[in-house]
Amino acid sequence: MSIINGVPQPKFVIHRAGYADETVTLDQHSDYRARFTPDFNSLEDQEGTLHRKLLGFRFRAELYFEIVDATELTKLARLMHQVVVNGVAGYDTVDFYPHRVEKPYYKEDVTIDDDDIEIQYMRLLANKDFTLKLIGRKRVDWVPLALADFVMWGTVSMRIQDITQTFSELT
Repeated sequence: MSIINGVPQPKFVIHRAGYADETVTLDQHSDYRARFTPDFNSLEDQEGTLHRKLLGFRFRAELYFEIVDATELTKLARLMHQVVVNGVAGYDTVDFYPHRVEKPYYKEDVTIDDDDIEIQYMRLLANKDFTLKLIGRKRVDWVPLALADFVMWGTVSMRIQDITQTFSELT
């Protein structure tokens, strides 16, 4: 759990023809990592001075699954169908909600990163050590490092600022 963002509970909203068509929630991931890579416009002048302008940040995320069973693989397969099958396109865009409960309005427009997808078989109906790597389609202007609105309650209805009682009165 992150004190800034809460528990990672990923959700994907798949858009087809400009409309939200399908929602995929993942529950069996073991680890979640998000990175915001700065994107600079750099220029070095004749004196050797480096001039840089921050253009924004590129969002990258990794969802690691220690063990993935068939139900979770079926959900993940929906994200891998970008190609046209029988005249129907897989999807146009995908919105990724990393914290669907604690921060339900925070999303990133993502696509699958250009890294290998490695599948290791563990047993008949499960796989092991599967990592889904995502990259933001658009540069973002900010990194979500604001103070937490709430901590460990698991709901957006109770924030730290709303507590007016002492701990002994709450128990």
